[in-house]
Amino acid sequence: MRASRTTMAIVVPEGLLFAVAVALLRIPSTRALIDPLLDVLPVLTIIVGALLSVRFRRLQIFMALVALALVDRGLIYLSGDAVPGLLGTVLPFVLFVLALGDGGFESWSGRLSVLIVTVALAITLLLPQPIHTLPAIFDFPLVPEAFHQRVGLPALGIVAYGGAGFTMVILVAARHDRVVRGLLWCLVASFFGFAVALDRTSYFTVAGVILIVALVEDAYALAYRDALTKLPSRRALDDMLKRLHPPFTVALVDVDHFKRFNDRYGHDVGDQVLQMVARHLGAVGGAGQAYRYGGEEFAIVFRGKKLDACEDHLEQVRAGIDDARFLLRAPDRPKKRPSKPAPRIAKPKQISVTVSVGVAQSSDALPTSLEVVDAADKALYRAKRAGRNRITTERRKKRRS
Repeated sequence: MRASRTTMAIVVPEGLLFAVAVALLRIPSTRALIDPLLDVLPVLTIIVGALLSVRFRRLQIFMALVALALVDRGLIYLSGDAVPGLLGTVLPFVLFVLALGDGGFESWSGRLSVLIVTVALAITLLLPQPIHTLPAIFDFPLVPEAFHQRVGLPALGIVAYGGAGFTMVILVAARHDRVVRGLLWCLVASFFGFAVALDRTSYFTVAGVILIVALVEDAYALAYRDALTKLPSRRALDDMLKRLHPPFTVALVDVDHFKRFNDRYGHDVGDQVLQMVARHLGAVGGAGQAYRYGGEEFAIVFRGKKLDACEDHLEQVRAGIDDARFLLRAPDRPKKRPSKPAPRIAKPKQISVTVSVGVAQSSDALPTSLEVVDAADKALYRAKRAGRNRITTERRKKRRS
């Protein structure tokens, strides 16, 4: 399950977009429709992508689009047989540096990555022409000769693409960074551009479109996904509730005595409690979808399900949170794991976390989603007044604890 989620995080949606684009470019009838647009699409892609990246303050995307445009123009206007090999080695290096430099001008890594990219592109494009030969290191026998000839890039360029791609896959799998995922598939598309020498502009345009999609995905996530818990946010819940049609069931979940956690252990521990609860709620069965409702409160929506079909799934989640034991980080615990663990004097303190749940379903008496949410909220307050750590429904006053 975890491996499939990681694969999806790497491939969707930019990988699927790239596969569709490659298929369309190879179908003669579709290609005949695309070719007349190639005089406009590359410029339009750069302009739209640059404007969006500036608007959403995504310097990595902006610099990647600039690099694509400069390399594409360099392949046309620079003279010499070695120009494709040189630019095909510089471009993966540029995308690799941008993937590492997160945060734009607000971080030192972002400023450093922009400086490195600017210097690399400037040196490359201002080299004396014509460029007929490359240094011997470019043709070092690092890859099979047949593959080197097929791709049309020097050995160093192929290694640069492979190393950059491998690093980006690790970054995306570890951090699920949407911008880096866009840079990864931009890298793949640009590699195809060099491998298919007569169709570079088409694949570079695909790479630009992929960057725009990554930018939109990142902006959507900022608006519709909670940064702390990684669950869909209140805005996503509100949008979904507008489209709900009966039957459906809504559960509101509240962390018991959450203010006590914050006051006693600090907000960092409170955030860790919310993340732990969110992981349990995100794994709820019955096709339920969990949301961050606000503060220490969450919502779970079961589309097409009546209350009876959801109670057991909610009980499993409630019991799972109750059975889990939250370990407090010791005040003197180092942030990085030492090579030799220090002797432990006392066992780490465990905190018991519980939740209260209020559930309501759509019915003739509660036909709209807002009325169902309000009924679930009232059931939640009854659960808290009855002693917490229990599930209460809108039609029954009490549920097992």
